[in-house]
Amino acid sequence: MCVKCGNETSVIGTRCPTKPGRGAEVKKASKVVSWYTSDFVVRLRRCKVCNAKGMTIELPIEDIVAMIQESSDGHAPDELVQRNQ
Repeated sequence: MCVKCGNETSVIGTRCPTKPGRGAEVKKASKVVSWYTSDFVVRLRRCKVCNAKGMTIELPIEDIVAMIQESSDGHAPDELVQRNQ
């Protein structure tokens, strides 16, 4: 779903750490998930209506659950966690 207009998007490219293409998208995704796993896929997407481009990161559901638990246990990098002050 497009974050700008809410319409459907289509995949225009796929990247992963083993086949990063030019690498910019994988580097961005790595900043978010590499503290936990290198097993992820980046999908480049374009809105079918407004042509806005975006990126999604796909992870196995087990990794997402474990990352949430690790974060709540205080093991995620500080720059990724918003802490209540």
